[in-house]
Amino acid sequence: MIIETRRLAFTDDSLIDAVTVALGSGVIKGPRVPVVRYEIPDVEGVMLRVMLKQPPPLGPQPMDLTMAQVAAILINYCRFRRIPVPRAGKKKLAAQGNAIILSITQELDTRKAA
Repeated sequence: MIIETRRLAFTDDSLIDAVTVALGSGVIKGPRVPVVRYEIPDVEGVMLRVMLKQPPPLGPQPMDLTMAQVAAILINYCRFRRIPVPRAGKKKLAAQGNAIILSITQELDTRKAA
């Protein structure tokens, strides 16, 4: 048996684009406005905080996303950009610096069919 692991790192433009695509396609609920920036806060239950552009005088408004929402956003983005993500693979998210890492692990059966 062979175990394959892929690591996809989403940073800066790709992470902002992924959230924008998700808002536009309805993967997550929220206003369809540009994402100004993001941060990875040290807050329980929040994996990603995006700042959404609002008209003056409001200024950017925060939108907190859970790990499940971020997973849905990234998998949707991979499909949108035609980045292969095996459905059967085990998926894991981790924050690392200013990036979100999507790790995908799957077992490949190397035995020949009899």
